[in-house]
Amino acid sequence: MSYEISSNSKKYFLVLLLAHISSHYFTLERISFGQDTYADKLRLIQNTNFSFINYLKLSVDRPLNFVFLDIQNLLIFDNKIIGFILLIISTFGITICVFFLIYLVTKSLYYSFLITILFDLLPFKSEIFQNIVYLNINIVTSIYILSIIGFFLYIESKRNIFFFLSCLTYLIGVFWYEIGFFLPIIIFFYNSKFNLKLEEIKKNLSIFFPYLIIMLIYSI
Repeated sequence: MSYEISSNSKKYFLVLLLAHISSHYFTLERISFGQDTYADKLRLIQNTNFSFINYLKLSVDRPLNFVFLDIQNLLIFDNKIIGFILLIISTFGITICVFFLIYLVTKSLYYSFLITILFDLLPFKSEIFQNIVYLNINIVTSIYILSIIGFFLYIESKRNIFFFLSCLTYLIGVFWYEIGFFLPIIIFFYNSKFNLKLEEIKKNLSIFFPYLIIMLIYSI
């Protein structure tokens, strides 16, 4: 897998990048604000205390999201050039993560490229390319996809480092933004060894126990 990616993927990455920029950043698309996140950003704009405990008190569900929004405000504020560059990087990051995820499933760079192009051009997510307020959503989306990628790599290689990275990125994701909360359930049913026999269910539950613990902690 690594050889094929290292020797043949550069041209796919280049075409994906050109298609991504030309289709989303040189065209007029719908501009839309995520009202809840935008309101939170305005509410925190004067916050200069970066104590994580204070963020937990403010929102136990999304403390990392609020931390990032404050940092984003301090570093970018109204600098349109920096914001535009980070927006391109964050959205293309999602595209690359999707490409690798599909490759792990299909084992084909060609089909991964075609499916990723279709995903990248989906019209219903056009707002994520147009507003810096979506930067944090783009990043956490990539984090969730990386969690899936880490688990797939663990299943293939049995290397614990990939399992650890999968759990860690999931932990970061749920306390950043809960859009991928049920991700472990999807991963559980994807496992190729999964079947309805009680022995196999117990074996798989032992693998997914760390994810379940994270889900439980977040739900309390």
